[in-house]
Amino acid sequence: MKTRYAKRRKKLKIMVFIVLVSIGILFALFVKKNKSEHEGINMAQACKVIAYACGYKPSDGHGNYWYDEYIDYVREKQIFTDFKAKDAFTRKYAKELFSYCGVNFTEELYSYDTFSNEQFSQLIYELKDFFSSGDNLSWMEAAVVATPDMDSQLSGWSVCTDKGIYSFKGLKLSGKVDKNCVFLTCGSEILMFVKETGTEVIYKNVWIYKIENNKMYIDLYGIKRKFQVGNIENIGSALADVSLENKKIDAINLKKDTISGKVLSVSDEYIEITGYGKVFVDNNFVRYNLTDYSADRDVNNIVIGYDLQDFIVAGGKICGAFLSKGFSPGNIRVLLKTTGYADIFHNKVSVTSDNGYKVCFDEKEIHVDAGNISEFDISDSKFDNGRIEIKPDTADGKIKVTNISRSQGNPEYYGIIELSLWDEGIVIINETDIEQYLKTVVPSEMPVSFGVEALKVQAVCARSYAYKHLTNVGYALYGAHVDDSTQFQVYNNNLEFDASNQAILATKGEMLRYGDDVVQAYYYSTSCGSGTDVTLWGSSKESYPYYESRDIGSSERNINYMDEESFASFIKQKYDSDYDSTCNYYRWKMTVSDKDLSSSFDSKISDVGIIQNIYVRKRVSGGAAVSVVVEGDKNTVTLDSESLIRQAFGNAAVTLETNGGTVNTPYLPSTFCIFESQERDGEKYFVITGGGFGHGIGMSQNAVNAMTKRGMSYKDILEFFYPGTKVA
Repeated sequence: MKTRYAKRRKKLKIMVFIVLVSIGILFALFVKKNKSEHEGINMAQACKVIAYACGYKPSDGHGNYWYDEYIDYVREKQIFTDFKAKDAFTRKYAKELFSYCGVNFTEELYSYDTFSNEQFSQLIYELKDFFSSGDNLSWMEAAVVATPDMDSQLSGWSVCTDKGIYSFKGLKLSGKVDKNCVFLTCGSEILMFVKETGTEVIYKNVWIYKIENNKMYIDLYGIKRKFQVGNIENIGSALADVSLENKKIDAINLKKDTISGKVLSVSDEYIEITGYGKVFVDNNFVRYNLTDYSADRDVNNIVIGYDLQDFIVAGGKICGAFLSKGFSPGNIRVLLKTTGYADIFHNKVSVTSDNGYKVCFDEKEIHVDAGNISEFDISDSKFDNGRIEIKPDTADGKIKVTNISRSQGNPEYYGIIELSLWDEGIVIINETDIEQYLKTVVPSEMPVSFGVEALKVQAVCARSYAYKHLTNVGYALYGAHVDDSTQFQVYNNNLEFDASNQAILATKGEMLRYGDDVVQAYYYSTSCGSGTDVTLWGSSKESYPYYESRDIGSSERNINYMDEESFASFIKQKYDSDYDSTCNYYRWKMTVSDKDLSSSFDSKISDVGIIQNIYVRKRVSGGAAVSVVVEGDKNTVTLDSESLIRQAFGNAAVTLETNGGTVNTPYLPSTFCIFESQERDGEKYFVITGGGFGHGIGMSQNAVNAMTKRGMSYKDILEFFYPGTKVA
């Protein structure tokens, strides 16, 4: 009996021991987890913050760990001595950081040995004015909506917050979902978590799209989530503010007032809608796309000139929008500049028509007979309640704007002329069908003498370019997609012609596509026999694979155009196989004295004194110069953009020798050029030898002319200049 009791007691002890060990393990795990979430900041995290504060721009794929590039940067700057990534950020490193910034360390303020996240954040705040990019740091309070482990739409290090999508490389945020937190940010990067500020969260302007089986399905800024609810009325699809307390729905504020109409203009503060005027936009505006179930918060993504969405209004402001219609391009809105394309504002406007027309304002309409002129100035009372519209009586009628002069005279426009009054003057917008718009774009951008097949190429490019700008708005504030100058596409500078109209009709609706995307087809006048890619403008080749650097001719050369000696040899020769070889600007040369060039340069760019030397520091694929160093006897300047280089060395007073004779131009035709110096009669000269006219990205228009003469079709030509694309 005693033995049996002893065995039982021993067994009980073992069980108690196992339970205690289990509790100990669980407690240790809890402490470890709790510690990992609340322990002080380490050197890897600190280096990331400091690198951003110093203006460092991270690159993908650097090193084996997320923090390698930041650690390397800080070590290169010699900010800290003798540290490892996982080391705690201590007072020793705080002193070294203060020393690097040239500031005395305050022992009383920072008496602790290691720094918590909040303490480190305070330290950075004190020092931020001493960092080169410290002004880019900001503190943001936001609620975490979802992390990548919750939603497959969030790739890599992306987190959705109620303030937008951010990257959070190196941080642990899964435990912060549905909590209000303070973060230190730089642009779209969360640099560090600072502290929690509460578990009561209000998600504003979210879309409740279904209630089923005591579950509420909510679209939180593009993230689909479901919440358990009690027996609740089925409210259908609605915009709402949803309050959570400890991750559970606590209150719902529905927003059901809806307005709709054609969008006339968009700014960060308001959306102008036909019939409603300018309606202010809520700071937490969200647009939900019901066609692909995406969401965005940028009011500037709203397409002007179209009625595509219903707007939800609460408290007198537009809180959100539901986009339920697919975008089908029809009209384009063009801002008409003054004579000489000098300004977008007109002091007065005068219009007439060979047919009758109507002047519409404030729900009133005045009919004007054919040939009669109507004038409007900034004091006109017709502007008192909004815009003025001038509409021709017939669908094919045109409105002539007589206060504007173009190469054809006073231009006439299909569609509607719309006037809006601003402090600076009157803005004129022509809203017209895209196919009608092309009738004067195509002959303004390409000579009709090139023939119908070449004009088909231009028509497809111009239509694709126009389409891209319907959603990538240039003048959203004023209510226009593009203007009528070379900044976009030249419009109505020339009359329409039968050949160009034939090309537009033959390609009606056709655009250049790369996969499902329409290509914004860049083009330029003349190549030097070589073209470049978007690295000329600092963009990534991977983002625009259909722009390639290639030889523009019937044969290819095996030349490294980025090598200075190889490019110099190339640009001094002519190649009959190049499609542009007979064009005026295929090769050109400018010879200018050092004094004249210095005087011109100093007036445009910077006072470097008398220029002693010019050399190319960097070329991109195809040979275009993107960085040029100018050494003067007073100063040295580096020009780091294609447009600046063309501006700096152009000189309207100096003759430019071309294939077709001499010209004078205030800008260099291109940056496909070399710079050489020579002595002549005891005086120093600079010789700039180059080729081509324009940026060199995409299609050479003069090459198109030669290619059609060799029997190539417009589709073949487009696929040559934009490889991987299709006309569809």
